[in-house]
Amino acid sequence: MKIAIIGAGPAGLVAAKEAAEAGMTPTIYEKNNSIGGLWSEEDGHVWKGMRTNLSKWTCSFSDFPWPIDAELFPKSENVQAYLKSYCLEFDLEKHLRLGQEVCCIETLSDGFKVRLSNKQAEAFDKVIVASGVFSRPWLPKPKRENETSVVHVHSSNIDRINDVSGRTVCVIGGSFSGIEISQLLVERGASKVYFVSDSNTWVIPRRVIDESTGHEIPIDFLFYKRKEKSVDEPCETETNNQIFDFFEQKFGNPGVANPKLILEKNGKPNFVAISDQFLTYVKSGRIVPIRSRFSEFSSNGIVIENGTKVLSEIAVFCTGYECDLDYLSVHIKRALDYNPKDKFMPFIANRATHNPKVSGLYFVGMYRGPYFGVMELQARWIMSHIQNPERGFQLAEGNRLEFEDARRKKTPKPQFPYGDYVGFCDELAGDIGVFPETCSNHSVANLIRKGPVVPAHYRIETMVDENDEFVKSIKRI
Repeated sequence: MKIAIIGAGPAGLVAAKEAAEAGMTPTIYEKNNSIGGLWSEEDGHVWKGMRTNLSKWTCSFSDFPWPIDAELFPKSENVQAYLKSYCLEFDLEKHLRLGQEVCCIETLSDGFKVRLSNKQAEAFDKVIVASGVFSRPWLPKPKRENETSVVHVHSSNIDRINDVSGRTVCVIGGSFSGIEISQLLVERGASKVYFVSDSNTWVIPRRVIDESTGHEIPIDFLFYKRKEKSVDEPCETETNNQIFDFFEQKFGNPGVANPKLILEKNGKPNFVAISDQFLTYVKSGRIVPIRSRFSEFSSNGIVIENGTKVLSEIAVFCTGYECDLDYLSVHIKRALDYNPKDKFMPFIANRATHNPKVSGLYFVGMYRGPYFGVMELQARWIMSHIQNPERGFQLAEGNRLEFEDARRKKTPKPQFPYGDYVGFCDELAGDIGVFPETCSNHSVANLIRKGPVVPAHYRIETMVDENDEFVKSIKRI
C-alpha cells in the first residue's frame, strides 16, 4: 500500500516511520530542502538558540529517547539534530522527497492523485497531511499605508534583524512568541522593548519546585499528570476560576510586575505563556507593556488603536500563522469545512486526525500545540485504522464531527482546541489498545498512574520486564 505524507517535520517523520513498520510504502514530500518543519534551521520558523518550552521527556518519541546528557530544554539546533538521528535510526531518508512541493491533492475512485509543482503526479492509496497549521505567517493590515523608517518583520524572520543593540524595538502580539521574543530582544541588547498586546496571559517559568518533594522539575511534569475523574465535575466557569486561583498562588499575578499585565478572575479560559525572565525585565523597565493593538506605522514608529504613537526603530509582529491547505482539491476542502482564516480550528476532523467524509485522508500534528506524543499516537491510530477498517474506531464515528464543530464555535475560545494533553493522548491510546495497563506490583506502576505522562508510557502495553528500555526510560525521569 502506497501512502503519501505531506511535510517532513516531526509529524511527517513519525507518520512515515509508523507506516513503514506497518508494511506500507511511504513517500514524504517536503517543499523545503531540509527536514524539521518549524524546527529546521534552514527553512523553519524558530530563531537561533531558541529552547523548547517543554522538557526533552515530552519533546520526544516513545521509542527514541534523547541522549542521557542532552539538556533538559533542548535548543532548536538540538531538536534538528534529534530529528536527523531519528531519520537515520529508522531508515527514513529513502522515503524523503526534499525540495518537492505538492500543489494539488485530488480524490480518485480508489485513492488519491498527488500533483507536484514540477508537473509530476503520482497515485496513492492513502494520504497523510502533516504540513502543520503554522504555515503562513500572518500580519495585520495597517489602517493606512504610511511611509516609515521602521524595520518590521514577522517573528518567523526574527534572525534577519542582525543587530538590536542599543535600539528600541516594538513587539506586537502576546502569547508564546511575543513574550519569548520580548525577552530575547532584551538579551540581545535592545535598550527598550515595547510589548503591545490586547490581552494578558499568565507567564510561567520552565522550571518549578515540586512542593511534595522540594525538588526542581520541568513545568510539563507539574501539568501533565493523570487525574482521577470526579462524579461531581465543576462547571466550566468554576473550573476556570479554580485554575486562576492555582496559577495566582503558584506563580503570582503578572500584574505585580506591571499593572498593565494584571489578570482578573472572571470565569473565562486562562491563557499561558512560558518565559523565564520576561517579568523580571518588565519590573526593571527594559520591557514596557502597552495594552492595545497595532493600528498603523508612523514615520518613526507605530501607532496603536487610541492614536498614541510609540517611537521604535524596529517592529516585530508576533501575530501568528494561518494554516495553508490550499493544495487540497475544492471537493476535499469543502468536505473538511476548511477555513484558513480560522486560526483556532481551520478544518473539521475527529480529534484533528480523521474526517470520514474523505475516506483515506488523515492528519498528523495538524492542530495548535502539536506535541510529539500526540503526533506519534495519531500516526499509530491511523495505521491501526487502515489495517483494521472493520473495527469500530471512536474517531471514525461521523457523529463526532458535531462535537468538533461545537469545539470550533466555542465562545469564549480557550487557548488550545485540545487543551487536555493527557486526556487527548489517553483517548487515542485507548482507541487502539495501547493505554498503559499496569500491574500493581510493578516498580513503575505508581509513576504511570500518578507521575508525569510521557510518550514512553504508550509503548508499555504489558510491563513485565524490569530491563525493558521503555521501563528504564520512565525510571530515569
